[in-house]
Amino acid sequence: MRHEEKRKITDNSSLAVLFLHGIVGTPNHFNKFIEALPEDISYHAILLSGHGGGVRDFSKAKMDLWRTQAEEATTALLKTHDRLIIVGHSMGTLFAIQQSVKNPDKVPALFLIDTPQRVYVHPVMLKYAFYFLRGKAPKKDKIAQAALESISVDRDLKIWRFLGWIPRFLELFSEIRKTRRLLPEIKAKALVFQSVKDELVRKSSLKHLLPHKNIKTTMLESSTHFYYSDKETELMLSEFAALISEYK
Repeated sequence: MRHEEKRKITDNSSLAVLFLHGIVGTPNHFNKFIEALPEDISYHAILLSGHGGGVRDFSKAKMDLWRTQAEEATTALLKTHDRLIIVGHSMGTLFAIQQSVKNPDKVPALFLIDTPQRVYVHPVMLKYAFYFLRGKAPKKDKIAQAALESISVDRDLKIWRFLGWIPRFLELFSEIRKTRRLLPEIKAKALVFQSVKDELVRKSSLKHLLPHKNIKTTMLESSTHFYYSDKETELMLSEFAALISEYK
C-alpha cells in the first residue's frame, strides 16, 4: 500500500481541512473523510517525516520535526484560507489541539479520533507486531488487517533496528503530557471520538476530556484504535459532513 500525502487547493475556497495522522500512521487513515469532502473545499493530508519509509527512517525522525511539520502545514493553509478545520488521529490529535490553541480565530473546529490523553499497550498488540513482521494477517481478522494497513513503516526482520523507535515513543509520552495541559485553552468546537476497544488509548482519557465545555465526546462502542465498524464509520462521516457544512 502506498503511503503519501494528499493535497488539493481549491481557488476561492475560504475553508480548508488539514489531516494529521498518528505515530507510525498514514494519511490513508483519512481516505473516507477526504472522499466525503465537497469539491470546493481545500485539503492537505500530510505525511510526517520518517513515515512511508523504513524502520531506520522512522528512528531518525523526531517529535520536534513532526510538530513543526504540523505547524508549517497549518500556517500554509491559513495564508490562503480564512478558516481551517483540523482532523487528527491519535498523535495527530495532539498537534491539532496545539494548532487550534495557537490560532483560536482561524481554527473554529477540531475533529479528533482516539486522542491519547492516557495510554497503555494491550497484549493484543503483540499479535499485531507478529503479523507486521510476517507481512500479513489472516483475512478473516478484520481488526488485525486494519492495524497492518494503518502502519506506514516498511517491514524489517532485523529486530534490533526497532530499538531506535524507543526515543520516538518516549517523546510521544512527553507530548501527551504537555498537550493535556492545553485542553482548558481550546476555543474551537471539538468533536472527539474515542474507541471503547482501543488497544492503545486508555478509557481514563475521558476524565481529561469531559470537563471542557467546547469538547463533545462520542464513544465508539465497536471500534478499536485502527478499526472502525461500518455503523460507527458512517456516524463519524455524518458528523464530519455536518461540521464542514457548518463552517463552509
